[in-house]
Amino acid sequence: MISRIMIDSRSTVTYIRSALSELDHHMAKCGNDVTKFNDFVRMQLDALKARGESSNDIMVKLFKGYKSISDGQFKQYIVQKVNEYDEGSTLTEEQLMILAENKYKTLVRLGDQLRNKRSCWL
Repeated sequence: MISRIMIDSRSTVTYIRSALSELDHHMAKCGNDVTKFNDFVRMQLDALKARGESSNDIMVKLFKGYKSISDGQFKQYIVQKVNEYDEGSTLTEEQLMILAENKYKTLVRLGDQLRNKRSCWL
């Protein structure tokens, strides 16, 4: 019984790590919704932590996921964060997720406002 649990736990950790390594694909599955994406990432990180594991390269994986969004303004914002991180910024994964989500929500609101303005003139 104990060995079965250990094998189950190892295979689960492998599955979680695999899911985290494909965050760019998961972003597409989320329809480029950063809020849903972040919820998924947090859930995977919590599942790793519950098994006594962690991900040492989560920042790289998050950047990969965020950069897969086609919106130019969002991508430019993420590239700026990558540069800051590469230059020694003490940005944590949680801070990055909050910043990315805030930027996403701002861009969505601006897009909605522009669409509403245009529809008033039609």
